[in-house]
Amino acid sequence: MRMIRWFTFIGVVLWLAACRAETTVIDPNAQATARALQTIIPATATQRAAAQPNPYAQLQTAQAQATRIAQEAQATLALRHTLEAQFNNATWQAFEPVRAALPFYGIDPDVGRPGWLVPYYTLRAEGYRSLQMGTPYPDTVMQDGVLHAQVTWDTKYGTAGCGFFLRANGDDVKPSHYVVLFTRMGYGFFSVYKDGQLANLRLLWARSQDRKFDWHNGGTNQFTVVLQGRRIAVYSNRTLLREFDPNEPPVLYVPRLSPPVSHLSDNTPVPPFQPDPAPSPPGPDADPAQRRWYRNAILPYIDKLLGQMDDYLDYLNELIAREPDDDRRRALQAYRERVQQERDLTLRTVEAVQIYVQAPAQDLNLGPGFVGFVAAAESGYAACTFRDAWLWILDPPAP
Repeated sequence: MRMIRWFTFIGVVLWLAACRAETTVIDPNAQATARALQTIIPATATQRAAAQPNPYAQLQTAQAQATRIAQEAQATLALRHTLEAQFNNATWQAFEPVRAALPFYGIDPDVGRPGWLVPYYTLRAEGYRSLQMGTPYPDTVMQDGVLHAQVTWDTKYGTAGCGFFLRANGDDVKPSHYVVLFTRMGYGFFSVYKDGQLANLRLLWARSQDRKFDWHNGGTNQFTVVLQGRRIAVYSNRTLLREFDPNEPPVLYVPRLSPPVSHLSDNTPVPPFQPDPAPSPPGPDADPAQRRWYRNAILPYIDKLLGQMDDYLDYLNELIAREPDDDRRRALQAYRERVQQERDLTLRTVEAVQIYVQAPAQDLNLGPGFVGFVAAAESGYAACTFRDAWLWILDPPAP
């Protein structure tokens, strides 16, 4: 019995020893795997480290690129400044003749800046009361400045002409602008249009004031307009025709005419047309009472004046029909045409006066707008050629 217990004890001890030996002995394949991992893991870590971007190298590259871009930008900016300087120098050199002419129109050549130079530009208007407006620089906007051109005209009738538009708002439906127009008949207009309606009008007498005025077809004249706030001056061949304020009330034109002959062949007298003077309009700063007085006085006067002119024309027609002498009859016919033209001028101012008395307080000192050229035909056609035109801008440059 003791022998059996002893063998049992020895068997347990040997089994435990065998179990411990299995946990400490390493298989050769496992050892090879371990050695391989010891080699691969550090190598993989090294490769990963090498694959990661170097922040210091990146910084150096970025600094180099920034330096190159900055140098290129500086070179481009320097070139731009050089080109702009060259362009400005060329522009000012081209405007030297313009600056030399400015003092004649009362403008300091050191004040203002170049607008544009136009060597050649043409416009043509055709049809009854047709008006064509055009500009070579539609992006130019100006309030104050000087516009000048040498104008050659070709028209069918003497009532057609050429000129400028200024401070135009560009509205096709309700345009507001100034129009300065010279006709071959020798008279001209400064017209103010506000919201599509004629709001003011001034007559210009180029033929009687300017000795160099050329009314012939193919003739050339120099026309100039100066705008300085509410001061507007119009020149023909450097002769000042008129200077005025756009807010001054329009003046009714009342002609006084003398016939070429005093009697017919049968001694019937041919009287002159000498109407009474019109009531004087109030000033631009008149009070409401003065404006009311003018309205109450001018409207009946207009009706009376137009009636007198119609009666005078009817009487001339009777005299022409009675005159047997060809020379006298032709002279009276030409005089009748002149009276009719004077009546048309009166009607133009009548329209402006009637609008003024309806809205006497509106401000006609228009703001900045477009500038350009005009051709106008009463009937027939008007072909206008503008040469050596220039614009000098007195407005400060935009910020």
